[in-house]
Amino acid sequence: MAKKARVLVASLIGLINYPANAVIELDDKLAALFEKQGIIDTNPAAVAYAIEQGAEVRKHVAPKKQAQQKNDQSGSETNQDPNQTGDQTPQPGNDDSTGDETPPPANDGSTGTETNPPA
Repeated sequence: MAKKARVLVASLIGLINYPANAVIELDDKLAALFEKQGIIDTNPAAVAYAIEQGAEVRKHVAPKKQAQQKNDQSGSETNQDPNQTGDQTPQPGNDDSTGDETPPPANDGSTGTETNPPA
């Protein structure tokens, strides 16, 4: 069952940023979790106060469901290579690097041989 709650502090809930005093509607399990952490308040008076202050009730949708709804609404499917993971990390031998990982010397005019005098 869905429960309405007032967001007490700006928070990231299920990959969605909610500002303080927003009113969201989420399932009981999530509501209990975030209320225990002090992020939301499900007290009807708290929800009513936020609505009186101009907050609109927003239904929280889990990220998986959001992605599915987005695909359903667009009506298009992506034709991606199933072997492509989206990881664009350069592979060995596929770049112009020499393999030398030593950073370039600092360009501060020093020779690198100076030492600090004892204090």
